[in-house]
Amino acid sequence: MRTSGGGVGERGRPNARPMALVLSVSLLAATCTGNPAPPTHETQLVDTACPPEVDQVILTEHTCSYLVVPEDRSDPDAATVQVFVVRVMPLSGSAPPDPLVLLGEDLGATLAYELIAPTVARVDRELIVVEPRGSARSRPSLTCPEVADAEWDLLSIPMSDPAWNETFLSAAGDCYDRLVGEGIDPSAYNLEEMAADVEDLRRALGIEEWNLVAISQASRIALEVMDRYPVHVRSATLDSPEFPGDAGFGRADDATREAVAVMARFCDADPACALSYPDVADALDEAAARLERSGRSGCRSRFRTGDRPRPWSTAGHWFASSAGRWHDPGLDLAPWQTSPP
Repeated sequence: MRTSGGGVGERGRPNARPMALVLSVSLLAATCTGNPAPPTHETQLVDTACPPEVDQVILTEHTCSYLVVPEDRSDPDAATVQVFVVRVMPLSGSAPPDPLVLLGEDLGATLAYELIAPTVARVDRELIVVEPRGSARSRPSLTCPEVADAEWDLLSIPMSDPAWNETFLSAAGDCYDRLVGEGIDPSAYNLEEMAADVEDLRRALGIEEWNLVAISQASRIALEVMDRYPVHVRSATLDSPEFPGDAGFGRADDATREAVAVMARFCDADPACALSYPDVADALDEAAARLERSGRSGCRSRFRTGDRPRPWSTAGHWFASSAGRWHDPGLDLAPWQTSPP
């Protein structure tokens, strides 16, 4: 297996984040020990009409389908899940036998197909998009409106207050109870099952080897596939990856501060930057402290068409909501132009 570079950028946008960490990972053939035995469960690939958000932006030949697999592969009587899959052919009409397979971005996020379609033209390969079980257009959906609604209740609570965690966990618990009441087993929506979905899709399509592409949290799925089914992975490109053990959004506050500290060190080392922006890190800390004391709130809206405004009310909220967005050209305004009072 060899390394590959480039690929699809943050939030499905090609090369969207100039400072994105694009990590290409290779597995040496000598370390491959073979794949598990073929599964005994039934797998179906059922064609379906593509939704408008796919048809209207992908102008080359494409198809949509659902991969139907058990919710829990250890239980032969388990319910099934339907994993949404899109196949996009290159303009040439013919493609190498090893396609790209995009495993998504942040878990639960909905991909913007208008931003990933150009990838096919650049690489002249078939692009297979997999929306992981439980997310986006896959069925059932594990979307939690209870948690989304709680965002506004949390506005009045500093993130440092234990009540913030209590409120959030209560909303998450309500979501969990509802899903269980609908006959869904949330414990089956894990990395092991997601990786098995990817392998079942490869078998269903009769593909010998392919090239994995994953963005942000979806890199966890790619790593699981590489660990469990390495023989059929030709290459893997992980853009802004998260790794097992990384707390992800839970570290947004600390991680953003770490990123600011790195930026401040580079700025201090550059005379022109240091003259224009002295004490960047301290200025940000002071702004965050003023926001925490004021108790004022606001929201950043219009990130992109259709995005819901994101609220912030404390320094912690502001840091968390700003993480990962500072170099996003899709923003109408840079964060320092909408900084808290």
